[in-house]
This record gives sequence, structure tokens and C-alpha cells, in this order.
Amino acid sequence: MRILCTFVGGLGHLAPLLPLTRAAQAAGHEVAVAGSGGLVPRIEDAGFRAYATSPQPHHAGAPATRVLTPLAGTDARAAEVEFAENFGDRGARRMAAAVPGVIEDFAPDLVLRDETDLGTTIAAELLGVPVATHLVLASGLLVRPDLVGSRLDAVRAEHGLPPDPGLARELDPAGFGPQLPHVRLERFVPQEDLLHEVDLVVSHGGSGSLMAALAHGLPSVLLPLGADQPHNARRAEELGVATSLDAATATPEEIGSRVRTALAGTGTRERCRSVADELCTLPDVGAAVSALEDAARPPRGR
Repeated sequence: MRILCTFVGGLGHLAPLLPLTRAAQAAGHEVAVAGSGGLVPRIEDAGFRAYATSPQPHHAGAPATRVLTPLAGTDARAAEVEFAENFGDRGARRMAAAVPGVIEDFAPDLVLRDETDLGTTIAAELLGVPVATHLVLASGLLVRPDLVGSRLDAVRAEHGLPPDPGLARELDPAGFGPQLPHVRLERFVPQEDLLHEVDLVVSHGGSGSLMAALAHGLPSVLLPLGADQPHNARRAEELGVATSLDAATATPEEIGSRVRTALAGTGTRERCRSVADELCTLPDVGAAVSALEDAARPPRGR
């Protein structure tokens, strides 16, 4: 079977796809990955044929210069509007235009898309290729018809389809000046290299960061910035596995206080370990490959 995996956005959207693409490849399937042009080298380094769906600099890394400005306040509704604009409009339009050519070149039996890659569903529908969706949003609260439906319908109309009603890690550490001996700043470190050695995670609450922390049984202090993060933070607080602060107004003292409270309490840590234990009982990635194989088979009677 030939599987085309697609994603829209940066490394946080590519990385969750890689375990499944590797498992599919190990099972004997031919896999290609299409996504942001700046991540083509990472896709190729992972051992997959790469297709760029945006210019090469897109999500490639740090710009030559960057102006640092104070954080603006955000909330769940502002994050929803931003998500709809980025993924339901601009990102969907870009992928709907770019992916048909990729499908025609690679001729996949199945397309596996990142949950936020809404435009690829349009491309696959136009060319009659079955689609499977890889869920990546921890809260599951953003890909909703009421939020992205009207924008996505506009993109569908541009391609002659009827309506369907149904992180930056770009800052130079040197720019922050000298740090205390126990503080180390890095542009990027793979989180899987660190999480087995830490007791707590302070993050923006992105789906990858939050789920990785929970997979290691770690509590989090979250400072959401936008996109899926306010929703993830809200749901994590409801479940008692994290606490959150306003990234624009939180002081070092407030963050330190939340960290100390989270480390001192046993309830949050026990709930996080319970989530980690539950995650360990889930089927392995091979089960997902089997599901993709089933999805690619035509319905009986055809």
C-alpha cells in the first residue's frame, strides 16, 4: 500500500505523525510525507520521500532578525479565531492547492492527514482517494463545524465542491543575556531527551508538550499562548493534571509558587501517573497501521 501523510504547520504537527509513518513503513508500506517546505530536510532525515507544500523557508527556523515585544493577553475565544484563520482558511487554502499535485505524482492508496490539515481533505475528495485522520489536539475542542466550517466551505467552493456542514522556538538564547548557574537556555532540545529526568514541566500547553508530559506521569504548569493551548489548559485543569497562568501577566514569583505547589502536592502527581498508566494500556502503533489498511480497502460490493 502507498500512504501519503500530510500535515500543515510546524514540527509539532510533523512529529506526532512519525511513529505511525515508521510503523507503516516497517510493515512494508511505501510512505511519503507532504508538509511545510522548511521541514523537508527533517522529513528526509527521518527516511521518507518529502513533498513541500509551501516555500522552503516556511517553518524553517529562526529569522535573521526578530523584534521582541511584550506578550499580548489571550483567551480561549481569541485562540479559536486564530485557529480558524490559520487552519480553516490560510492553511486549508494552501494545502487544497498543493496536495492534488502531490497525490497525482505519488498515487497513494490512502492519505493520512494531521487533524488540523483541513485542506488535504478537499484535495483527496477531488481525486477520490480515501482519507484517514491522525488526531493531535489534546483537548479535542478546535476542529468544530461552528468554528471552521464556514471558512472551509469557502475553500471547498473555490475547488468546485459543495459545502460540508457536518511554537516557536525561534529566539536566540544569547538575546536573554547572562543566566544563573542553574539555568540553561537552548534554542531547541527534543523533549523526549529530557522528560525522563524531570519532575514537572512548564510549557505553553501545546498538545505535543502536554501529552508527552502526561505520558511520563508528569504534572504541568501551563502558560497558554494561543491555538489549541487555552483549550488544552482548561481541560488539563478540569482533570487535575495541570495548573495554568496567564502568560502575558504571570510574574516569576507566581510561576515559582505554582511550581512549588505542584511539586509538593501528591494528588496531581498521582493523577498524572494514572494517566501514564492508562496510556501504557492502549494498543500499540501497529493497531493504527491495521486500521489504515482497512481504511484503504474498498467497501464490499464495489
